[in-house]
Amino acid sequence: MYRVLLLWCLCCSAWAQESLLIGWSSWHPFSFRDEQQQLQGLDIDLLEAIFNRAGFHANYSEMPWARVLR
Repeated sequence: MYRVLLLWCLCCSAWAQESLLIGWSSWHPFSFRDEQQQLQGLDIDLLEAIFNRAGFHANYSEMPWARVLR
């Protein structure tokens, strides 16, 4: 639930932008790379659905979770 709230806050603060940079780290089954090195997982699917509906584009950057929180 806190992830949805965080996403909502990010979307509201960046409404004027068309794309957002999303930091992520591998945490199976929520976010991971499949055999073709494509991002997959529950969180990725949820973010893509929300961003597509809102008209945003997500740019993903893999980084350690401590850096994502900053």
